[in-house]
Amino acid sequence: MKAITIPADFEVQPIDPKDPNAIDPATCGTCGLTWDDGIPTSWTPAPSGRCPFEYFHPETETEDVFRLYVRTGNAAFADDPAPELARILRAIADRVESGEDLSHYLTVFDVNGNDVGRFALKEEDA
Repeated sequence: MKAITIPADFEVQPIDPKDPNAIDPATCGTCGLTWDDGIPTSWTPAPSGRCPFEYFHPETETEDVFRLYVRTGNAAFADDPAPELARILRAIADRVESGEDLSHYLTVFDVNGNDVGRFALKEEDA
């Protein structure tokens, strides 16, 4: 299995499966990473056993994959997240169309200038 790297600013971080402080450790059968499913986050809002790192899992064949994550838990998304999310997606589309290098993770900013996520076009292989 190819090792995967979780960005340091990703809301959920892998833990040691034997961490005595973990409330509800869960381990993914695909990537082998463990997280604390007992801590609610935007990626793990309720214990589900679904891997929060699945968007970082390698694809089964070599292919380019566009990866995007946006955290929507701040004031810019408070009343209705749709307009701010749409604005962010348009801004990302402009950056993609401009020919910006997408081979490494680029930062996503909300309307208030806060860092709310990352996006990249990555080659993935099994």
